[in-house]
Amino acid sequence: MDKDKTSDEKPNLKLVKDKTKLTMKQRAFCDLIIKGKLGSQIECYMQVYDVALTKTGKIPKHAHVDCSRLMANPSVSLTIANGLKRLETNAVASLLEQGVMFLNSL
Repeated sequence: MDKDKTSDEKPNLKLVKDKTKLTMKQRAFCDLIIKGKLGSQIECYMQVYDVALTKTGKIPKHAHVDCSRLMANPSVSLTIANGLKRLETNAVASLLEQGVMFLNSL
């Protein structure tokens, strides 16, 4: 401890906030879309938010509305766009790396 500081002084700490401000379910929805394991946004929404099919086996109308609202959220759409961009960058880098390895093997 510094001699100049008293023991009563508190460290200058700052709270770091998540700029996207997504809930856990919103984050899970974004992750499912980015990973692309399910076929559509509505399927991702239904899985994350535990939405069941109707008795006739159809997707409830409210699910489409809620999914649309979720996708209209700027934080959600930005998170998805950034995640997809990151995937694309990683794929291109991987292809370039494979090309270099192939050329080096010749």
